[in-house]
This record gives sequence, C-alpha cells and structure tokens, in this order.
Amino acid sequence: MNIAGTMNAALPMSSAESMSSVAAMAQEQPRSSAEPKSTTVAVDGWKRRLYVALGVTSVGFGVVGAFVPGLPTTVFLIIASWFFTRSSPRLQARLLSHPRFGTPLRRFLEHRTMPRKAKVTALGSMWGGAGVSCAGAMSGGLPILLPVVVVGAALIGSGAILFGCRTA
Repeated sequence: MNIAGTMNAALPMSSAESMSSVAAMAQEQPRSSAEPKSTTVAVDGWKRRLYVALGVTSVGFGVVGAFVPGLPTTVFLIIASWFFTRSSPRLQARLLSHPRFGTPLRRFLEHRTMPRKAKVTALGSMWGGAGVSCAGAMSGGLPILLPVVVVGAALIGSGAILFGCRTA
C-alpha cells in the first residue's frame, strides 16, 4: 500500500520515487478551513426535490429563529445543511459561505464543536422561551400536557447541546 492509501503491488516504488512523492505531498497546501469536507450523497428525482424543499424550509425556520426568542437557529441550519448535502451542492455552498451563519455552521459540521458563549446563549434562550410558554399556558387555562411537552422538548434540546457536541 503506498502513501495515498491505494494498492499498488504491480508497480513497486523505488526508495527515490518514494521519497520524492513524500516530499511532493509535504509541499501541498493544507486544506483551508473554509473548504468543508465533501460529503455529498446525491439523490435523484422526487427525493431530491423533497430534500431541497425541506432544506429551504429549515433555512426559513432558522432565519425566523434568529429573531424570535426560544426558536433555535443553529439546529435548523444544521438540518438544512444535511438536506442540501444530499440534494444541492450549490445551496450547501451558499449556506456554508453565509457571512453570519457560515462560520459557526462549518465549525460544527467539521469539528462537532460549539463555543461556550453560544451554548450558554442557546440554553438560556431555550429555557427562557420554555418558561414564558409554560407560564402563558398555565395562566391561559390550557391543558397541563402543553407545559409537559415544552419542558420535555427543552430537556431534549439541552441534552443535545450539552452532550451532542464538544465545547470549543
């Protein structure tokens, strides 16, 4: 097996060729952090159109979440990225190159990390929104099931934030 990881038993390399190929590989430019790893898994037909639609919808929810407390932004953008990776490299590249959301999204996709400040902000806004929702439901006479569902969703979200990604 040579350095590139391919089987090459039919053409053995001399030590001089081996050293020159190692030197050439060492001089290659490292991959920029702005270039995410290509993990495109293409789908065709109706499934592609469905994935594009779900990705665009997720981006829409993410944009709304940037302005509405308690509605997450990052989660919807990660979901959109998953759909775009499988259906539209153009939309995936556009999402990852966004001036505001591209850098943290790339950081998460490449390293599964989230800055401490972002985790604290996400947890605070999520639990604040859950508290306001529960208070409104309780004062409005709505069934007790609604606050239970809201708290359950907040617990799941907290678990994902705390244990689903490392702190950067």
